[in-house]
Formats: sequence, C-alpha cells, structure tokens
Amino acid sequence: MANHVCNLLEVIGDEAQQQKVYDTLQGPNGVFDLQKILPVPDACAAPGHWKMRNWGTSGNTYYSERTDDTYCFDTPWSAPLAAVQELSRRFPDLIFILKWSDECISSNAGQAIYGAGETLESFFAETDEEFRELYETCWGMPASRDEEDW
Repeated sequence: MANHVCNLLEVIGDEAQQQKVYDTLQGPNGVFDLQKILPVPDACAAPGHWKMRNWGTSGNTYYSERTDDTYCFDTPWSAPLAAVQELSRRFPDLIFILKWSDECISSNAGQAIYGAGETLESFFAETDEEFRELYETCWGMPASRDEEDW
C-alpha cells in the first residue's frame, strides 16, 4: 500500500485566471485531477512509469477539495511536482506554491514555487523541525511520534 502524501497548492494571481485553472482541473477525481493537466495516453504501455515522469507521482489525486485559492489533495508516494510545473506553464500569469508532506512524518516533505513553467524556488525538508512544520501545515494536525521513530 502506498504512503499518502498530502498536498496544498496555493494559486496566486488574477481571479479570472484562477477561475480558468479551476475549470481546467475539474475531473472525475474531483477539483484537482492530474488527467486534466496531462492525460495518460491511451496507448501507453507503461502507465506507472509515464505518470512518474510526467506527473511526478505514481497515481492520480484523491480526496481533493478547494478553499478560496488553495487546493488540498492527496497523491500516492510523492508530490506531483512535474504536473504543477506544467500547470504553471499553461497559466504563466499565476504563481503556484505547492507544499507537501508524506504521512510518514520524517520523510518526503517540501515546498516548490512555480511561475511561467519555471521552478522559482524549491525546498526539501531535512530537519525534524522542518518535517514537523510541513506535516502540521499539510495534514492540519500536530505531528506526533515516539521519540525512537525520529
């Protein structure tokens, strides 16, 4: 079973452009559907490999919701960095700030900022404090673990 990664994507910029993003992302998986950014080709022989290369994660989103200018969604194993970068290429007048945290708390957490298809900034958590802060931001609850797990 995959680790769940909670993602928060804030979209900054013109409201009309934000509405276009929202309209683009609507799909069977909710308000943030990776198939709407880059659909898996029908004739794809290795869809899992394609998804990792083109989305940055091995599967589509689940449990997606939107509040104002922020999308919250889960992905399996990793954050969809490549898909968000592609989204920023399509909407070059907006800034996309993605924060993510693995349910495992002490691994796979960070933040990336995209604009016009470029990575403007990226940060991958390295310290316990950074992991805990991102976990609490993304999952909306305190990070608690036994000391031997840290």
